[in-house]
Amino acid sequence: MVDVMNTSTFYLLFYLIAFIGIGGFIYFIINSLLNFTASPVTITAKLIGKDTAVSRHNDNHSLKTYTLIFEESDGKRMNLDVKKSVYHQYVVGDSGQLTYKRQWFVAFELNQ
Repeated sequence: MVDVMNTSTFYLLFYLIAFIGIGGFIYFIINSLLNFTASPVTITAKLIGKDTAVSRHNDNHSLKTYTLIFEESDGKRMNLDVKKSVYHQYVVGDSGQLTYKRQWFVAFELNQ
């Protein structure tokens, strides 16, 4: 019987995959903590676009992401993921006060 994968190759691949998985988990935790502890920022912005993305994990399950695209008065754009209910509250062209925390959407109050 021929040993296709020797022991050292197996351990190298095992540790590499474990390192990538643990690194991704640590990145997720740190990013979430930074978003959670960030101070809220309020700016004047205009909603210039809306986007949805569907990612399929297997035949029976998919995940839909809702994104609002805002433009500040200086032309800087930002994409913020929101809940489905928030996504449907606004239409492209709405202007108002956008409040966010780093990469998290907090609120968007329309100008009257």
